Amino acid sequence: MDPHTTIDCLLAVRGAPDLTLVFCIQDAADNAPRAVIGAQLTKTVCFLRDIFAPADQPPRTLRDLMRMTVDGALAVVPELANAPERMILADLYEIHGDRSPGARATYHLKRSSVEFLEMMHSLGVEVRLAADLAAAEKAPARNVHVGPPAKIVFGVFPLPPPRGRVQSTNEILMMAPTAFEANLQAAVDNHFMAAAAQVKKGKEAEGEPAPAVEDDSLNKAARRKVLAEYAGLIQMLTREVGARVHLFSHSLQHATPDACFPNNWFSTTQDGVVALYPMKTPNRRAERREDLVDFITNAVGGGGGIGASGGSGTSGAIPNANPRYPRDKLIDLTAEELREDPGPRILEGTGSLVLDNVNKVAYVSLSERADLDLATRWGELMGYTVCAFTSSDAQGRAIYHTNVMMCVGTSAAVVCAEAVKDDAERAKLLASLASTGHEVVEISLEQVGRMAGNMLEVLDGRRGLPVLCMSSQAFDSLHPPQLEAMRRHWAGLHHAPIPTLESIGGGSVRCTMAELF
Repeated sequence: MDPHTTIDCLLAVRGAPDLTLVFCIQDAADNAPRAVIGAQLTKTVCFLRDIFAPADQPPRTLRDLMRMTVDGALAVVPELANAPERMILADLYEIHGDRSPGARATYHLKRSSVEFLEMMHSLGVEVRLAADLAAAEKAPARNVHVGPPAKIVFGVFPLPPPRGRVQSTNEILMMAPTAFEANLQAAVDNHFMAAAAQVKKGKEAEGEPAPAVEDDSLNKAARRKVLAEYAGLIQMLTREVGARVHLFSHSLQHATPDACFPNNWFSTTQDGVVALYPMKTPNRRAERREDLVDFITNAVGGGGGIGASGGSGTSGAIPNANPRYPRDKLIDLTAEELREDPGPRILEGTGSLVLDNVNKVAYVSLSERADLDLATRWGELMGYTVCAFTSSDAQGRAIYHTNVMMCVGTSAAVVCAEAVKDDAERAKLLASLASTGHEVVEISLEQVGRMAGNMLEVLDGRRGLPVLCMSSQAFDSLHPPQLEAMRRHWAGLHHAPIPTLESIGGGSVRCTMAELF
């Protein structure tokens, strides 16, 4: 064995078949396996290398970086996910030969120099970010069934129990803004897109004269600019995040200028339920196309999607013998938008509802697009507790959608508490988040105006860890303490510039993504 190679310690897991982790303080290369051949280890051994560790400083130890939890997951410090210079590389070896006592066996290299978290995800090991490893080692994850404490047998932990509910997904449905234009019907109460109405009417927008051109020319120019921005968003989601995106388009004949915000008209659950929602404006109701509903309820379980094998999603439904969201579990609330007495009741999907999917809590900021009675009824149908409140912007106007002033992730929430003016409602909102163990990262009303509340947690396709997606405008508005807090809970903060879509469409990154659980 290379005299410069030392073994810190061994950690055995069974989130993957017979796996042992071995941390090498110095680069072990092929000599490392020989150091542990006689230890009667598992069939598979993963050697971890602290590849960027300076040679002149004390090395990190395995217990500095990760611990096993009582329910069989691997808790790791957030810096392994967020700091490139703290990256750990993994080399995977598999034993060949007789492993019985006294027999001679050898390890053969199967994969080399793979980023550690990506390797764990590929092997089926559940990984959790944990700023406090000691606490994570002793405490199970919330809402995950836990049996007796893990018993060590030959250094191997038993398989973790079945996973509980999850907050986020890696699979989303999106609509390219191929027929995008300013939507004056929606601009009445969406003050984030007030500039669009001013441009359409030939008034001044944001202190600058509006171009003296026909409306159609404005729409065409804006559409091309928005499409270029949107293509960059898709690239960020598929290449950086590794999200599986089912991407569709719309035409001028559909007369749906806001179709690129599909999360408002439908949502899915991990229980196989699809909900269709009542929309406030007529041209947004037209976004509920039958071909898309067919795809969601029938074909989406068949694979495909950008970023996944099988190509991109198509608009034609392919018969599926085992649909993920069967029609008989569809909840259709759309009749509420046409109710005459005492009037329509509106609830615009996960724009109005910000969901804690693990603890089944729905946060709702009441507005013309979020009716309290209908939100309560939705909660009864879905089994969610509804936490309702009112919020307003810096000018005292009602915030039209909850998801522009807050988002909820697995273990943290981004919230503009100052938007909730009523002291009792604000206290109730924050107490609800505290009761589910969420760290609250507070943002200001000024940051809400820059779309910092319109974020969504998505699962990283390569590492299986939660990351946070937002616009570049939102990211640039965040302060160092806020970023530091976010990086304790999310394995990446990903952003893309979509300023034209934000200023004319009045929505940001979260609004463009409809989750498929």
